[in-house]
Amino acid sequence: MGESRILGLYNEQLRYNAQALGFKRVVKLNKNITREILNY
Repeated sequence: MGESRILGLYNEQLRYNAQALGFKRVVKLNKNITREILNY
C-alpha cells in the first residue's frame, strides 16, 4: 500500500511539473509576442 501511495504522489508531482513547465513556456511565448508587437 505504501508503495502505490508514493507512486501516486510521484505521478502528481510529474503532472504538476509538466503543468508548470507548460505555463512557463506559454508565459515566455507571450513575452516574446508582446516584445515583437512593441518593437513593431
